[in-house]
Amino acid sequence: RLRFAFIGCNRVGFAQMTADNPSTANRQQLLQTLKDLSGDPPTYLFLIGDMVSGYDMGDGSLLRDQLQAWLELYEDSPLARTSTVMVPLVGNHEVLS
Repeated sequence: RLRFAFIGCNRVGFAQMTADNPSTANRQQLLQTLKDLSGDPPTYLFLIGDMVSGYDMGDGSLLRDQLQAWLELYEDSPLARTSTVMVPLVGNHEVLS
């Protein structure tokens, strides 16, 4: 049986960005969603963009750091320990500068 889940635009606004949240994700919601999905894991998890605030106006290091911090949140989640395949897609916050 194939099951699919879709998550998109799970980031804080620019006014809510803080140094203690390098992923710029809405951490509380993201972690709860990943936990909820792990109870009956989907076959595929599609991330449909805007996972981070992005809009890196420099050399791309800010975006890279945000995406790495987001990935670390995912890897620490119970869903990452299932057979779910994560399929990330880019949104405008990941590509526009």
